[in-house]
Amino acid sequence: MKKFSWKKQVPPALPKLLHQRVESSDWITNFWIIGDQLYLTDAKFDTEPKLLATIPMGDINVNISKKGVLNPDFLKHPHPLNSSFLEASQTAITTINYFDDYLYNVVKVNKHYYLSLIKPDRLSSYILKFNQRWEQVQQVETWNDYVLIGAFLDGLLFQTLTSKQTYFYANNEFKEFSLINLDQVVEVEEAYLLTTLDFKLYVYWKDKAVFNLIKQFDTELLISSFDASSFLVSIKQEQTTYYVNGASYDHFNLLTSQYFYRLASWKKQLLIGKPLYLDQHLLDYDQPLIFIK
Repeated sequence: MKKFSWKKQVPPALPKLLHQRVESSDWITNFWIIGDQLYLTDAKFDTEPKLLATIPMGDINVNISKKGVLNPDFLKHPHPLNSSFLEASQTAITTINYFDDYLYNVVKVNKHYYLSLIKPDRLSSYILKFNQRWEQVQQVETWNDYVLIGAFLDGLLFQTLTSKQTYFYANNEFKEFSLINLDQVVEVEEAYLLTTLDFKLYVYWKDKAVFNLIKQFDTELLISSFDASSFLVSIKQEQTTYYVNGASYDHFNLLTSQYFYRLASWKKQLLIGKPLYLDQHLLDYDQPLIFIK
């Protein structure tokens, strides 16, 4: 397994990025961009029920402008008991469903959505399968006590909830995956980027079918695809987020001096991040989302 050296690059002169903080979004605990939709949740282990909702990315992009947030209430919680009747009537968010258990991940594969949920005791988990109209098709019993990491090649990556062993599932069969302690997987055109719970960042080249270690970090990191040939990485200890490119993904270009523990991007037009630190010192998991364009 080849290990690449990495380089922090001085980015070319670019227009100053617009950062907009949407105060009405502080209740959102996690989110996923799938196609042109943002899926979001308010899931916490100690609260119920847990919401799964959606909003078109185009609506978000329109509301984020240089003059500010056009409709400050467009990301208000859609349930009036969590906001108010007036605010809920002005939100652009559409409710999909509520769940009793913690919503860990949302993945779409072959016209089906898969929801990975964890029981409040954090000792058991299960996965629900939905069609494109969000009608539940089944609970996949053979996937009980696994959490879904994401799609990979022609299958799915799972992890056992307790032992953290990773498996690749394809053709109705589980096989042990070559990387253990897997945390994230994201896809770009020619590769997959993967992180592990011990802070390693790997690239898997589709044409060569090999893994290469890009870097071993000393702290937590979060990744998101950006375009066909690049991705984003947010590094906790440095409190920085980088745009990563280069033939070996070894060029790290500083994007913003902020760490996001939730991060996603849409069509190179909009980045969404949920900050972890308040004033770079205090931990605060309930901050509003920041939109960068």
